[in-house]
Amino acid sequence: MSEKLLSINQALAERFDGRMTEFAGEITLIFSPEKILDAARAIHDEFKFDLLSAVHRWITGRKKILVFMFVTGLRPLLSAFF
Repeated sequence: MSEKLLSINQALAERFDGRMTEFAGEITLIFSPEKILDAARAIHDEFKFDLLSAVHRWITGRKKILVFMFVTGLRPLLSAFF
């Protein structure tokens, strides 16, 4: 992962009180429900990622919903290498 993309993830985690984990070269950011919308806006508006898709799953018996959001965009990815 490029230094620029790593710094974007670190900035988001710090700004929105998120937790950042890394496994197999992929970074996961975990935010509280109250912070997800603001974080998604920053990802799009400030960091210029274009596509945000989400998958959610209800965990039966635990009253918990997990939301997985996948972010892609050519501008940040290309600018990380050029």
